[in-house]
Amino acid sequence: MANKQQNFNTGIKDFDFWLSEVEALLASEDYGKDLASVNNLLKKHQLLEADISAHEDRLKDLNSQADSLMTSSAFDTSQVKDKRETINGRFQRIKSMAAARRAKLNESHRLHQFFRDMDDEESWIKEKKLLVSSEDYGRDLTGVQNLRKKHKRLEAELAAHEPAIQGVLDTGKKLSDDNTIGKEEIQQRLAQFVDHWKELKQLAAARGQRLEESLEYQQFVANVEEEEAWINEKMTLVASEDYGDTLAAIQGLLKKHEAFETDFTVHKDRVNDVCANGEDLIKKNNHHVENITAKMKGLKGKVSDLEKAAAQRKAKLDENSA
Repeated sequence: MANKQQNFNTGIKDFDFWLSEVEALLASEDYGKDLASVNNLLKKHQLLEADISAHEDRLKDLNSQADSLMTSSAFDTSQVKDKRETINGRFQRIKSMAAARRAKLNESHRLHQFFRDMDDEESWIKEKKLLVSSEDYGRDLTGVQNLRKKHKRLEAELAAHEPAIQGVLDTGKKLSDDNTIGKEEIQQRLAQFVDHWKELKQLAAARGQRLEESLEYQQFVANVEEEEAWINEKMTLVASEDYGDTLAAIQGLLKKHEAFETDFTVHKDRVNDVCANGEDLIKKNNHHVENITAKMKGLKGKVSDLEKAAAQRKAKLDENSA
């Protein structure tokens, strides 16, 4: 019997020592500083939980030893009873401490996972911001059309990304409402995040608008250049010094000149349309206003030069004919 009691006391002593070690570990206030350290602590905690449940059997064994000692009246059973109650009480306490620590670690994991997701989204936003902050709106019609295609793809990407952004916001709001650790930091980061996302969308809209304006401007430029090319070609024609040296030749030249004048009337209408389009773009506040004004001025100047040169040639031909 004495041997039994000695075994029991030794068992209690070992268990007591183990309990003190576990209590010290569970009292830790360290819940991790980032995702990696939280994951590490969770792994450690899992091992500790496994150790606790492995000790359940050890405790059962000690309890049945205590039962058998207490049926014998050979010695002080109240001492056995006290030891047994203390040890069972402490074991229950570490079980609830372990559960509480696991809950805290899970919470910390959610928080740091949220910060990691937010960092990922922030760097995605930053990368897109660089693209939409570009000042390149194309140097010609093809250039603008290509940039517009690219921008449409980017806009589609932003729209497709909206749910991911919303997901991070919802998680953040939930974490903040659950009154977790780091509540202030969450709210601060969320506010900043919302601003960055808004800013990206505004920049994208502004760039889209600028590209539309550039497209209209480049179409206008293409039309101006087309008219100018026609005018330049006719300038060489009316600058000709050939006024005919026979009546037939002169009449042929007059006929040609008449055909040119009919053609010129059509082109003057076209020039008016091009300029009306230019005026429209100016009214709409197109960001190429100065260039538009200059190009219209240049085009109108060329028209009046051609008119003067044509009138002079007509006078010379009439004079020669007479």
